[in-house]
Amino acid sequence: MILLPPPTSSFEWLLEFEDEIFNYPNSRHDDQTDVFSMAIDFCHIILQQGYEESHPLPEGPIIHDVQWWDEELAFKEKYGMSREMYQRLSGYDL
Repeated sequence: MILLPPPTSSFEWLLEFEDEIFNYPNSRHDDQTDVFSMAIDFCHIILQQGYEESHPLPEGPIIHDVQWWDEELAFKEKYGMSREMYQRLSGYDL
């Protein structure tokens, strides 16, 4: 999620910026939209790399039984993500 400041006289550029982004690809210009999307991609890559370095995956194969799989599917259906991802994001061990 990207949060922008509310349009005020302090941010006179914001209305033009939002107009260009919200009307893309039909806006008159797309320079700011291009740069903004590149900045988002760059931030995503940097954050993902940092996350992966601070949360390395275990080495070797992970072997699970059928009961584990059923529980994992139920968890994923309830929370919209795997138990492992939930633990990584929340820091809670379930």
